[in-house]
Amino acid sequence: MSDEKPPTPSSDKFADREVVVGDTNVNMKVILAVLVLVAVLLFIFQNTDQVVQLEWTFLDFEMVLWAYTVLMVVLGVALGWGLNVRRTKKKAAKAKKK
Repeated sequence: MSDEKPPTPSSDKFADREVVVGDTNVNMKVILAVLVLVAVLLFIFQNTDQVVQLEWTFLDFEMVLWAYTVLMVVLGVALGWGLNVRRTKKKAAKAKKK
């Protein structure tokens, strides 16, 4: 019989959310962020001269599509970062309570 143990969730190569690339461990979040950034940049460079009409509550204005895209990406990143900070603080408070 072999002394090899069956793979467990902790020994799974994706369990720690890192992928080995060459001799380097790369976090899956970094890979995803780079892919999203490339997709956004491609969209921006393909839509540099289009103007869109925006209406929100009592505001009505025009904006170039690439600027609107950048604004939405920045707001999305800020919202995601803020929610992550909130979740981290909640976990820390819960762990401190125990």
